[in-house]
Amino acid sequence: MNSHRKTIRHFHEPGDLHELTFSCYRRMQLLTNDVWREMLCRSIDKAMIR
Repeated sequence: MNSHRKTIRHFHEPGDLHELTFSCYRRMQLLTNDVWREMLCRSIDKAMIR
């Protein structure tokens, strides 16, 4: 059996851009208001600092 695996290259250098994608549980629309979007942005900022 010949198994084929993709080779993924990761780039994690300072200044690199990344795209964040995710799916919400049961396709819930969680980012529908400015307060929740701001909370997500702040959480990402805190994680980057750590």
